[in-house]
Amino acid sequence: MEVDYTTVRKWIKRVLDLGVKEGLIDKPRSGRPQDISAESRAFVISLACMKPKDLGYPHEIWTQRLLAKHIRENCVKEGYPDLSSITQGTISKILNASNIKPHKIEYYVAKVDPEFDQKAANVFATYREANELSEKFKKKKKLNQ
Repeated sequence: MEVDYTTVRKWIKRVLDLGVKEGLIDKPRSGRPQDISAESRAFVISLACMKPKDLGYPHEIWTQRLLAKHIRENCVKEGYPDLSSITQGTISKILNASNIKPHKIEYYVAKVDPEFDQKAANVFATYREANELSEKFKKKKKLNQ
């Protein structure tokens, strides 16, 4: 992979100005920041793994429309206000990232651990940190080449 000379000079200058640790960290990028916390994402996933019938719906499986409606109506009382305007598209992205397809379920996963949501949020946070460290390592490796 080729890197432009000006890019290399920019990164070298940043490292010299800020030090190695701070200089190798990317600056915040433009774009909308993520509004949905890891805990809220875990809540969406845990709901998607439940039967809608267990929550009083006549449906056997979730549709994204039904799941979005249920989440919007119940998120505040469940403690996840950042989900109050969640859309089907966002739900789709969250579930696809976890390879969960509630509309194609052949069996159900029973949630038996009352601390599942917190444990899942911890796992998501760990994976996020691992990805960040991996990216930093890749960038550092590129600079050393």
